[in-house]
Amino acid sequence: MQYQQTMDNPGGAAAGWFDFVSCCLEWSGTPLLDLQSAPSLAADIQGLEQVRITDYMNADNTAYTHYGTPGGAPVVSVNCSQRGCGIDGLSIDMAGYDTGVAVRVYAGSVTAATIAGSTAGVYEAHGVLDANGRTVGEYQMSTAAGFMSVAPEGVPALQVGVSGEALPRLSVGTGGSLSWSDVAAGDDEAAASAAPAPATVLERVQSNSSSWDPPPIAAGGVARTTVRLAAAAPGDVVAAAHTGAAADGTQDLLLHAVAGPGNGTVTVLARNLGASTVDLPAGTLRVVLTKVA
Repeated sequence: MQYQQTMDNPGGAAAGWFDFVSCCLEWSGTPLLDLQSAPSLAADIQGLEQVRITDYMNADNTAYTHYGTPGGAPVVSVNCSQRGCGIDGLSIDMAGYDTGVAVRVYAGSVTAATIAGSTAGVYEAHGVLDANGRTVGEYQMSTAAGFMSVAPEGVPALQVGVSGEALPRLSVGTGGSLSWSDVAAGDDEAAASAAPAPATVLERVQSNSSSWDPPPIAAGGVARTTVRLAAAAPGDVVAAAHTGAAADGTQDLLLHAVAGPGNGTVTVLARNLGASTVDLPAGTLRVVLTKVA
């Protein structure tokens, strides 16, 4: 099915509420649904709403070279450049056979989409891609390999809460951040007035492993080295460990890590707190950075 918007629709409702149930394409090189709009149309073309595709098969699909994109045909194709044009409300589930991408977006948008695969390898762990293979739009997707949620930067990808509370206890952001709510359980008045973003935010964790064999460290002495961590900035929380620190005679050795002196670096210090020289064996130095907002 190809839906073409060929005339302006100022203030009109979007088309949609289409259900595709138990559809099979055989030796096909086209999507099941292809949304297009004429480039000459004015802005604010709504596209389609509430499209549901259930039990879909593209058996022995042929090469798909629409708009120069190689690979198997997607289930849905979107190509409309007007502001706001796309598919708002899309559900695809129980798709099988050679379906490399659920939705290919050449121009336009896909929002409020839920995409579930039924067989391993379907969608190649991606639901909505642009012509260059990058994830776009807003959707939640499950496959045989796991679950993925995509949304604009700063939007929660996953929220977990307790029934009866106004705020989620935990939010996972699209950039990988973790946020915990400071509102006490059952404190409805405080929850209602709290800021939408919880105060405790773990932005990211980054680590580095490298070989380090410091020279013998005299009593009260210090050995140091610098490692690279791209996300590091002065004031970040960092920790260090060394595989040789458990050897005999190293119990008086204290490992300490400091972010800096410049961005992207961490300084590691091994301080001898004992009364005799300590020789830390050669081993692996591990540094972990915890980025907190």
